[in-house]
Amino acid sequence: MVTRPKTILDFNYKGNILPIVEKWAYETNFTVKITENGMIECQRGISSMMCPIFVQINQSEENVHLQIWLKIDILTELTSFFTAPPESGIESDIDGLNQERDLARHFINKLLTRLGQPAIQ
Repeated sequence: MVTRPKTILDFNYKGNILPIVEKWAYETNFTVKITENGMIECQRGISSMMCPIFVQINQSEENVHLQIWLKIDILTELTSFFTAPPESGIESDIDGLNQERDLARHFINKLLTRLGQPAIQ
């Protein structure tokens, strides 16, 4: 069984990614928060059919470090018969949570496209 608590991507991007992230977040109903140390934190909240999606982005000059994960809520835990881990990455080769990971990839791949990065499979 393949499990990873977070999907991690590192890539280069020239320019400030914050305006791109803010526009993407607005269009996909993510909230955006900038921490004191400049980290961009995005979250798409709980709905009746989806556990929350979390995104953390650190940009240092041209270097971008992106972490994405699902935080498993009680409904998802119940429907998985308590087999889901507390957190999960969104790659397609991870076991379980197929519907949740598919939807998360749908949203995250829109951001990656705007940043000139390949989609997560």
